[in-house]
Amino acid sequence: MAQSQQQQRALPQSKETLLKNYQRRLKQDTRCMLDNFLEILKIAKVNPDGKILTRQLQAEEDQYEMNVRAANI
Repeated sequence: MAQSQQQQRALPQSKETLLKNYQRRLKQDTRCMLDNFLEILKIAKVNPDGKILTRQLQAEEDQYEMNVRAANI
């Protein structure tokens, strides 16, 4: 156990920096995935108000945005 702690301390500075960068990037990517997923859920809400033509156009726009957000995930 003490040996593994010594190995961790002995890591070169570049590896520690690389690890921190990976951890930061992981947090950012996870946050981005969550944001896109939440936006997809918001778009999926049905709005019964409005005219038929407006609803059709809105549905197409929503579908396109969902596809883009799913691709971002």
